[in-house]
Amino acid sequence: MVSGDASARTKAGTIPGICHRCNGNGDGFAPCDNKDTSEFPAKTCPGGIRATVIFPSCWDGKNLDSADHKSHMSYPPGSKGGLANAACPETHPVRVPQGTYSFADTQPPS
Repeated sequence: MVSGDASARTKAGTIPGICHRCNGNGDGFAPCDNKDTSEFPAKTCPGGIRATVIFPSCWDGKNLDSADHKSHMSYPPGSKGGLANAACPETHPVRVPQGTYSFADTQPPS
């Protein structure tokens, strides 16, 4: 399964669950929220940059994979930042454990 779309060139073309923020506001690796952007921050981040990828948590219940590695999975409709906080859609009724991957550059540039 994958998260995001490497061919997306606008914010409207992105899938929920991929976000970036400047480090330094003391909130560690919180999920995507209103402090985050889908693109890299437009300003210098003295404390480094944190990025989070949140994977879909709803499965179609039939296919272990799909040709695009995406369509067998879905985010819950209305989920904030991709988080599993809503019922799965009828097309993907099986809830699965949600995976997240966070990484940060915590060293200020020299």
